[in-house]
Amino acid sequence: MPYSDRIESAPGIPGMQGCRRIPGGIATFKNSSNEVAQVSTITVGTAAVNTAYNVLVDGQTVTYQSTATDTATGIRDGLIAEINLASLGVRATATGAGTFTLTGYPGVAFSAVITGGGTGYAIAPTATAAQSSPIGFGLAVVRATTDKEDVARIPTANTQQFLGVTLHSQKAQYYGGGASYDNTEPMPVIQMGSIWVPVEGTMTVNSKVYVRFQASGSNTLLGGFTATAGTGVVELSGARCITGGTGLAEIFLTGSEKFVVA
Repeated sequence: MPYSDRIESAPGIPGMQGCRRIPGGIATFKNSSNEVAQVSTITVGTAAVNTAYNVLVDGQTVTYQSTATDTATGIRDGLIAEINLASLGVRATATGAGTFTLTGYPGVAFSAVITGGGTGYAIAPTATAAQSSPIGFGLAVVRATTDKEDVARIPTANTQQFLGVTLHSQKAQYYGGGASYDNTEPMPVIQMGSIWVPVEGTMTVNSKVYVRFQASGSNTLLGGFTATAGTGVVELSGARCITGGTGLAEIFLTGSEKFVVA
């Protein structure tokens, strides 16, 4: 398929817009729902007076020199002030007497080590940075109660809010089966109109539409569609199939679709 900056109607390709288009029926969301920020916890330990406490973040060093009357909490506060002033790409936050955390940007890992200090001065990982998994074309996306308004994710529960179906982006010159929206990438999502989607088995014209939110046996494509009720799927009320097929079908959305929990 030659490259184009338009999204053409193309049966046989998941995520391509269908024959029925509605102006204003496309919204944009971001694939960042599963990002996790790295967190490291630093413990001051026993306060060592007149001592250098060092923290190295991605090779950059900040130092707090304790005074003759410093306590563990005072040293903690001094380190927090120095770290936040240095703009190291992490945020230092007090968590207890003599303890604080370093929190990075979501999905971005950082290295952090300590030197100097006194007895018990330590650092330990609390959370590992993680990025959102890629989201393919022609899949249902939803919003969880913890998500921001501009974020969409693949469904993992039948209680999540249906947002629409991801459109083919044509970001590559030729379509590849593994093409997807990567971490933090904006995703055009159709909310009104027709779109080609991957289906389990066969879907017929005017059949009900169900969305898979949980794997069951060989059916593992979350966000995919089916015409059959069963384990791990939820009815998408308001949606209907307008071009039947096996493995691929064209469905129509009105913009009022929602999950119906039996």
